[in-house]
Amino acid sequence: MVAMMRSEIGINAISHEFDEEEARRNIPNWVNQHMQRADFIVFVCSQQLNEDFNSRHDRGPGDCQVVRSICHFTEGFYTDRRAEATAKCIPVILTQQEQDCVPHLMTAQRIYCWATEKEQIIRLLSQR
Repeated sequence: MVAMMRSEIGINAISHEFDEEEARRNIPNWVNQHMQRADFIVFVCSQQLNEDFNSRHDRGPGDCQVVRSICHFTEGFYTDRRAEATAKCIPVILTQQEQDCVPHLMTAQRIYCWATEKEQIIRLLSQR
């Protein structure tokens, strides 16, 4: 999805899957800065993402720490500034069968389905 955002839409997308030395030195700070500066944050909802939001234990170094930092920041964002978070965070499921993969804190907002709403998602992202 990130590759599509970069090529088809021309959006400067940053994935949590990265290899940036700056981020590796202070992952929570890197996540916080990028999420605050972002025009929007697309969450490609999966069973793993849902488990990451529901999990409170440390599972290891590297990208797991990035995902934990993203979950922590997002939970705080929804708690402190819910209206802004709802406007900025865009939950996307790949198919209708993945409704149960949306993290609980995002279930009250509009959830987009890539399989049936790709053009609408692209329009939404292009307008921001």
